[in-house]
Amino acid sequence: MTPRDQHLLFSRYPLDGVVRIGSTDAPTPYHIYDGSMLFIGGTADGTRARELLRGERLTPILDDQGSALMALWVCNFTAASLDPHHELQCSIFASPQPEPPVKAHPFAIFRLLALNPRAVMVCHGLWNNTPLVVQYNRSHLGLNAHLCASRISVTEAAEEGRMQFGFDDFEGGGCIAEGDILIPGRQGRRILLDLLRHVGVGGTLNAARSPFIHVPVANAITPDLPENRVAHTYAVNDSQVLRYYDGSQDHLAIHHPLYAALRFRPAFVQQAEGVRFVYLRPEAMPVPAAAV
Repeated sequence: MTPRDQHLLFSRYPLDGVVRIGSTDAPTPYHIYDGSMLFIGGTADGTRARELLRGERLTPILDDQGSALMALWVCNFTAASLDPHHELQCSIFASPQPEPPVKAHPFAIFRLLALNPRAVMVCHGLWNNTPLVVQYNRSHLGLNAHLCASRISVTEAAEEGRMQFGFDDFEGGGCIAEGDILIPGRQGRRILLDLLRHVGVGGTLNAARSPFIHVPVANAITPDLPENRVAHTYAVNDSQVLRYYDGSQDHLAIHHPLYAALRFRPAFVQQAEGVRFVYLRPEAMPVPAAAV
């Protein structure tokens, strides 16, 4: 054990089981003890997002301009219960029932998660760079995980740095996504005020009630898990910096045809360092109130 492993997060959600993955015994739930997460949030074509989730028991949540809420995650986990690994994730925000449109805003995702308990983040496309994590995500967590070759590097400077990344499909070849993103050295105040104004008092109080960042994650239906379930995730970071995405300083390209078709429009970038993270075991999706 290290001081990072002994954090309150892991006392609250400890490793309490073992699952067989191929010829290996792996611990559960899934723990991350250190690393970084790059969270790029924005919007996608609403019609294409509905097509993507056709056949799921989930409906994309749209804004009042008809766009779906979407995110891309780039993770470099340097200490984990499944050993160090990289991750790329393409996510769509959805609900088990149709929801009224949310106000279009760069921080619509934050407000949604803070105020709508039915909202889930659908982990639709997932790539990891180690076979063990891929098989664990597929067979134990029911996620649509695939093996990739990946590269993540960070160039640091006094006032700002840059993260460069690329993920290549190990099975089919070709680049899935690549980017070169500016990472500020410190948090700007104006953008935090913008965030607080949009999330509002209620959303801010809801977020403040928990010592951890809570995001419920739903799987897409796969042969390993032929129904939508929800897994609760909790995170706490040593530091994080939020800023608006700026096409004059940032480069992001999604090449995978399924996700390139969504026409992702990035709105913000959040870089978290010193990540501690828990992904709990999937459980039944709540039944929509109208269906009770």
